[in-house]
Amino acid sequence: MRLPNLYTQLFFVILGFSLSLNLKAQTAFLEGVLTYKADTIKRLGAFPGGYIVSQVIVYKKQNQQRIEVWRVNKFNKADVNKNIYIRNKKGTYRLIESHDSIMPELANFAMFMSYEEEELLEAERIVGGIGNSYKVDKVIQNIKWLDLSAQRVLVKGGPRNEESEMVLTNAFDISINSVFDSILDKLPGTPLEFVIYENGWMIRLTAEKLIRKKVSDKLFRVDPKFKIMSLEEMIQGISNFD
Repeated sequence: MRLPNLYTQLFFVILGFSLSLNLKAQTAFLEGVLTYKADTIKRLGAFPGGYIVSQVIVYKKQNQQRIEVWRVNKFNKADVNKNIYIRNKKGTYRLIESHDSIMPELANFAMFMSYEEEELLEAERIVGGIGNSYKVDKVIQNIKWLDLSAQRVLVKGGPRNEESEMVLTNAFDISINSVFDSILDKLPGTPLEFVIYENGWMIRLTAEKLIRKKVSDKLFRVDPKFKIMSLEEMIQGISNFD
């Protein structure tokens, strides 16, 4: 399945789509909730986007994952969008749970992709040069973070092709790179502290709470109120908005 470059790139921008690392067997964190806080560090442009990441919540149960990215409208704090990424044994689902004033037409749909389709899109992304991944340059120090073994590292690359520090752990594997345009997909571990550039803002995400507890299977299923569409159907729907 080869996709038109224009709509492929448009889809990446609109849904913050990217492909995920293959899930691996976990030992340190099999089930529970990981929460990242978001700190807005810097305004990068004259007219940055109105929606700013406020937190990221990850629900994990064995190889199932649900990643929620909360974005708040800086002009109206009551306007909150929640982009949800679900990974289960069937594949990956992406949806917007709350009202999205930018493209409200997408708020009633969930996009499904099989893992085979992800592999095909990964090949498209590489050929098209979409994304600029970070790569670890050196390890600064070994540390403990949320009682997990971790490393503070210096990385190079990313969307601005520069150096920055991150905290990585190999204690577990979550697909956080599926949220942030694949810039994290070359890292040898799960990032616990890192910087993103989104909608004209520089934002630091920091894992601040890890709770090991039972997680309901319902979190890894799509609510029946959403119409599930394939990738091709979703792209066709986006093209119809033109």
